[in-house]
Amino acid sequence: MTIEDDTTPDKVFARQFRAERERTGMTQDEVAREMVRRGHDFHQQTVWKLENSRRKVSIGEAVDLADTLGVPVDALAISSAPPSPGALVRRAGADFVEQLAIVEGQVVKAFRAQETFTTALREYLPETPDYAFDAGGLSPDEKPIINAFMQFARFEALPEYLRAWRHLMADPDTHRALQAFGFERTNEAPSSTSPSTEK
Repeated sequence: MTIEDDTTPDKVFARQFRAERERTGMTQDEVAREMVRRGHDFHQQTVWKLENSRRKVSIGEAVDLADTLGVPVDALAISSAPPSPGALVRRAGADFVEQLAIVEGQVVKAFRAQETFTTALREYLPETPDYAFDAGGLSPDEKPIINAFMQFARFEALPEYLRAWRHLMADPDTHRALQAFGFERTNEAPSSTSPSTEK
């Protein structure tokens, strides 16, 4: 399924032109005759195709069409109507997927940093903070800091997120949704296991 985007420049021009033509009370035939007078090969069918996004217009045609209706070109090129529900869905969905991909990349970096941090912490502190403190290896000021470091090392949200991402990317419907929003399939997150500082 492809969600139609009615916010493209061609569709906006077609929609705005028809609205302005109807506002002025001109018929498609009248517009075509005026465009012929201005040197363009226009017919009533040409105007119909334009209004239904079946035909694109050149810059010169756009200028003369706007002048024919007595409006600036911007009035035809910039939409004054609120986006359609389909356009809103496409825009919001594309933004959400884009942000998810950004988050996934950052989570992968954070997970790898967590693994590096956990390895370094194990080398620095082969035993638990309580054991090291009791053995005289830690000062009273260092103990709460190391305890906090241990909590960061045990942070489970990163591997859980990566597992959920891999599951999502394995779903065929996800690939179709990405294509509908104009995205290629993103890279799957690397395999992950929950880091731990426990022996």
